Amino acid sequence: MTPDPVSDAIRRRATTKLRVDPDHALPEPCPSMYETIGELMELGCMAPHHFPCDPSHQVPPLDSPAPWRFYPLGAAACRELMAYVLTLDGRVDKVAGMLAAADGLILVTWLPDPPMAPLPPDVPFEATRRNMEHVAGVSAAIQNMLLGATSRGIRSYWSSGGVLRGPEVFGRLEIPLDQILLGAVFLFPEPEGRGEVKEGARRGTQGPPESWMRWAEGDSPAV
Repeated sequence: MTPDPVSDAIRRRATTKLRVDPDHALPEPCPSMYETIGELMELGCMAPHHFPCDPSHQVPPLDSPAPWRFYPLGAAACRELMAYVLTLDGRVDKVAGMLAAADGLILVTWLPDPPMAPLPPDVPFEATRRNMEHVAGVSAAIQNMLLGATSRGIRSYWSSGGVLRGPEVFGRLEIPLDQILLGAVFLFPEPEGRGEVKEGARRGTQGPPESWMRWAEGDSPAV
């Protein structure tokens, strides 16, 4: 059977979190990751999506109708953001430790449709089919990036962002506040005994196929 690189990347993809002491941040890789990060974002942009984003989000220079926006940072910018994060109130130690270790970071936002009526303060977006489709499309874009990283031998972690979701970081990075962070995609070097390494906790917990699938054809089809 001919090897299938896509299936191989899917099976090998795994979450890796690498954290180091911010006082001993890792040096920027040589060569830098800028070209690779650009390639990963191109893969992300190939993801399927159903609806275009609302015209209110199509503001130059980021005027794409796609429901996502990508904000990449190289290692040096990660270290600068780390220093800023450490000045913020709240629990920032884990995020700062990852920023101290990352070779790169891609902040991925999705673009909710403007609500039809004012929302409560604790409700960030309206529960509509279009918004659900936007989240699904942007999630597919993130998965494309993770698989692209895996195929290149790069460790990665899809983080919900923590403090990176807040208005302070959005303001510093000039990300519009009407966008919502769906994923902070950290790209890490090989740990090689550096810092604290934590693998994903959910891998392998799905159970056997009969616990999560059923043929919707009556009797199972003959194999």
